[in-house]
Amino acid sequence: MGIPVVLCVDDEKIVLDSLKKQLEVKFNYAFQVETAESGEEALELIEELMSEGKEIPVVICDYLMPHMKGNVLFKKIKEISPSTSCILLTGQATLDAVKDMVNSGVINKFIQKPWDIDLLSSLIEDIFHKNASDTNNESCNNSEISSIKSYIKNACEKINSALMTIQQNIEAIKKVSKELPVDDLNTSTTVNDFYSKTSKVLDNILSEFLLIQKNHKVFPERGSGSDTDNDDMELIYDCISNLMERVSNIEKKLSLCNEKIIAWKNEEMFILNIHDIVYFTSGKRCAVAVTNNDQYTVKETLDFLEDQLKDSNFFRCHRCYIVNINHIIKLTPWFGSTSYVAKLKGLEGDIPVSKAKFRKLKELLGLESK
Repeated sequence: MGIPVVLCVDDEKIVLDSLKKQLEVKFNYAFQVETAESGEEALELIEELMSEGKEIPVVICDYLMPHMKGNVLFKKIKEISPSTSCILLTGQATLDAVKDMVNSGVINKFIQKPWDIDLLSSLIEDIFHKNASDTNNESCNNSEISSIKSYIKNACEKINSALMTIQQNIEAIKKVSKELPVDDLNTSTTVNDFYSKTSKVLDNILSEFLLIQKNHKVFPERGSGSDTDNDDMELIYDCISNLMERVSNIEKKLSLCNEKIIAWKNEEMFILNIHDIVYFTSGKRCAVAVTNNDQYTVKETLDFLEDQLKDSNFFRCHRCYIVNINHIIKLTPWFGSTSYVAKLKGLEGDIPVSKAKFRKLKELLGLESK
């Protein structure tokens, strides 16, 4: 594209020569200065420059000229080059005429004759800086969006790879399970390897998303920029959120298949038989699985566990508890309350049963007809 062009238009050649010389010296020939002595000549020159791929960020023009006034020329320039900024340079235009041109967007700046070269130079610098800022912002936005799209693409590939790994391991487990007893050591080892590998893959994907959001500036703050930018960013955030949710759901479903569940204790992962868990209770931002021998952290929430375990003899007996009904040995009223407590096999403590849940629990235990 080459260096930009500043076009000066005036019907007095002495004015044009003076402007050209002053601007070239003031800006150290940072841009090309072209001149035209009429509106018609200016339009022809602009079309010629644009056909050569030249950028014309600024046109400086007088108001009163033969055949075509400055305001008419500016309107025509805006039609063929909307990004060009127009500076009106005159001592003849009335204040009302100037106001009309400013309000209609025909001119961007106004300066009176005889002009102050420092003031005129300052106006031109402002226009160049604004154009550079707009270009940089657009470039940054494009760079941000490209980076985000790249991360999303990589995440999709990793998720699909993880899904293939899960599918292959499930098929391997099915094959081994058909040939060997369920409690066979080889079966147990295969299952444990399956959970360890796939859980690690999925955890890595989630961790990568979190690191991207935390350490990279490719995710602009919500609510910044124009409405169009916000719409684009919202779409990208939705895509990322959906991907993260998809990975999370895969991990959750994985942890509950084959009557096994992934649990954690002291940063070590354990594969628990779901039927060995006596009850789940709420912990800090997660659930706690309680067995007859120990307690473990489970990444799922009680709401999720309630939905996934509804066909596995687990019941939400209280807002903070999901109990394995196979471990209940006694139901008694809570002293001084309308609620109840459940005595569990192998545990000394009791867990609460809310009044609203008590009748349903008795039905599940076969203690009351539906």
